Amino acid sequence: MKVNRVKNLFAVAFVGAALAMTGCTTVSEVEEPKAEQAVELPQITPKTQVEAAVETNIENMTLEELKAFAAGKVVNFEFDRSEITQDDFETIRANALIMTKDTNATVAIGGHCDERGSREYNLALGERRGNAVRDALIAEGIDASRIEVISYGEDSPVDSAHNEAAWAKNRRAEFNY
Repeated sequence: MKVNRVKNLFAVAFVGAALAMTGCTTVSEVEEPKAEQAVELPQITPKTQVEAAVETNIENMTLEELKAFAAGKVVNFEFDRSEITQDDFETIRANALIMTKDTNATVAIGGHCDERGSREYNLALGERRGNAVRDALIAEGIDASRIEVISYGEDSPVDSAHNEAAWAKNRRAEFNY
């Protein structure tokens, strides 16, 4: 019994010594943040019910629901680029699921560019964009024989204005079943 009391005494002494060595900050020593130090939280836009459901249940959608979700969605590209951004993988995944559920479906992927660049350059860039989407579908398990790539270059703009907003819309790959 005395041994336990001695152990407890040493434990209390050890903890007390450790606290004394580390020091404690009192409430009066804590500096309040100044107004200019305040951090603004980012604005979060609420997701629609469909967007929220798709993030978690896209694999559980019926073929009709997938087609409705994917209808009109395109893969967008940065200026003079053919890499797929993270934002567009959900569109690609939905299209891969459509083709998985409809085993007879084939798709033509149209690669498009904005009007800047020569006709030849834009046809080649449109093909690279279409091939990037094709490769992503193949990575999702779709057989390459079910996918065709067509480059339209700058010939089929969705917005004919001559500004960055229009050009951004025109840099795309479309799914045509």
